[in-house]
Amino acid sequence: MQRILIAEDDAKNNQMLREYLEDHGYTCTQAYSGSEAKLLFSMEEYDLVLLDLMLPGIPGEELVSLFGGKIPVIVLSAKSGLDSKVDVLSAGADDYMCKPFDLPELLVHQRGAPADIALVLHRDHGVVLSADGNDYLVSHVSIPPARSLGICSQLDLCCPL
Repeated sequence: MQRILIAEDDAKNNQMLREYLEDHGYTCTQAYSGSEAKLLFSMEEYDLVLLDLMLPGIPGEELVSLFGGKIPVIVLSAKSGLDSKVDVLSAGADDYMCKPFDLPELLVHQRGAPADIALVLHRDHGVVLSADGNDYLVSHVSIPPARSLGICSQLDLCCPL
């Protein structure tokens, strides 16, 4: 069962997220400030962090730098400006959802949080996607303009290897 740390200072939103995710089989721990999120993160192991940016104590942007790279982080924020998104994604967040959002959308983003995924240029097969212990031959890769953080916008998988 996946353990999720919810860092959201709005009690109603925090509770709604916890109830929805627990109804879908996840175990959740709630934090209501950046300081509490940092403390809980140091005491327990989590599979994912859902992180508001405008937290009392330690701001979410600072926590992204602390958590990013160690664990998948999905930012949930009312800050919808491009600069905010680019800054936190560049700092290590894995995804960014603008509030308000529909709860079913969160599940889709959560499932898309990176696992052990790698694109490998294979000598005999071309480009190979390795994900969760399986290898897939990639028939097409679309790379967006360089300003978009180098994330592939589309991969067409043609067959497992």
